[in-house]
Amino acid sequence: MREPCLLLYSPVTDVLDRLGSVNLQHAADLRDYFDTITDPRDARGVRHSLAAMLARAAVAVATGARLIMAIWEWAADAPQWVLRALGARWDPRRTRYVAPGEATLR
Repeated sequence: MREPCLLLYSPVTDVLDRLGSVNLQHAADLRDYFDTITDPRDARGVRHSLAAMLARAAVAVATGARLIMAIWEWAADAPQWVLRALGARWDPRRTRYVAPGEATLR
């Protein structure tokens, strides 16, 4: 059972709760699974796909992150090969994969 957080509401945990029981051994790709969730954001200005952000958040939570700031810090510190595997956006100017900022993740 998840510990309640009185100071911070996390939409990430809300989405994971709504997904219910997931056997990831049968999912070929976590991002494909998260692609089934409708993105409620306006398409204008979206740089990071919802599926990729949820995949990063799910992996961060699985490694122990519990707050939005901890999830963001995990994604910001992730090596390039992890960001690539989780569907991070390629930034051609910086020639690297980039994680969304804390405000975007929130």
